[in-house]
Amino acid sequence: MKGLQFYDPAERAREKQQARDEDEADRRSGKVTSDELAARNGFFSSLAIRQGRIKFRGSFDG
Repeated sequence: MKGLQFYDPAERAREKQQARDEDEADRRSGKVTSDELAARNGFFSSLAIRQGRIKFRGSFDG
């Protein structure tokens, strides 16, 4: 059985920075495009946000 693991914010920050550095290296080398990176990394990238609308019901008269 695995021992206890603890969340280390500093280690997580290093992991995230390493992933960003690898993504940038892949983009610069042409392995992936900026759009591919956005699709791969972004939670909202699959949503057509620019075509979306926000609708409010009722009024804001107070």
